[in-house]
Amino acid sequence: MRQKIVGVTNTKGGSGKSTLAIHVAHAAQEDGKDVCVVDADAQGTIKDWANARSDNRQTPRVIYDDDPLSLHVTIERLQHELIIIDSPGGLSEMTGEVLGVSDLGLVPITPSVLDLWGMSEFEQILKERAERGLKVALVTTKYNAASKLAEQMAEHIEEQYPHYEHFAGGLCSRVVYKRQTARGQTVLEASDKQAKNEAYVLYHAMTDLLYDE
Repeated sequence: MRQKIVGVTNTKGGSGKSTLAIHVAHAAQEDGKDVCVVDADAQGTIKDWANARSDNRQTPRVIYDDDPLSLHVTIERLQHELIIIDSPGGLSEMTGEVLGVSDLGLVPITPSVLDLWGMSEFEQILKERAERGLKVALVTTKYNAASKLAEQMAEHIEEQYPHYEHFAGGLCSRVVYKRQTARGQTVLEASDKQAKNEAYVLYHAMTDLLYDE
C-alpha cells in the first residue's frame, strides 16, 4: 500500500492541531499501522509531548523539522506507512509545504467566530490544493457537545464549505486531553471511554477518506 501523508493545519493558533495530530497518529498505531509524526511547528509542541513520557516508548515515533526548505526531503526519507504532519499556526511558507506533500489536509476548527474568520482567509490555499488533488476535512475541536453553539457552528460549516468533508464529531473539550498531553500520552491510554471512543471514531473517519481511491 502506498505511503499516505496527512497534514494537520490551520492558520489560527490554539485550534487543537497538535492534539488532533497525536491522537489520530496514536489511533493509527493501535490499528497496526507503521506511523510517524513530523513536528513541523517551530513551537515544538509534539516534540515536547514525546519528551514528556516517563518511559522510553514513544507513542508514536516523533521527528522534528520546522524548515520548509528541508521538509520535502525529510518526508521522502521516511519509510513509514502513514505520516502525520503537525504544521505551525499562521499562514506561512510551511503551510504551503505541508499541504503540498499531503494526501489529506485535516483542518481543526473550534466553535469560535475567530476560527471561522481565519478559515475564510485560509480558504484560498485550501481550494488551490484541493484542485490539485488534496482531500480536505474540517474537524470540529474543543467544543461542548451539549452546547447549542457547537450545533450552530456545524450547520454553518456544512453550509459554507459543502465541498469539504466535515467531521463534526471531532474532539470535544475534555480535561483528559490536557492531562494526558502533559504526561506525553493520549486519551487512548486513559480510562475515559467517551474520549477514547471519539478519538477512534475520528481516526476511522479519517482513514475512510484517506484510503478511498
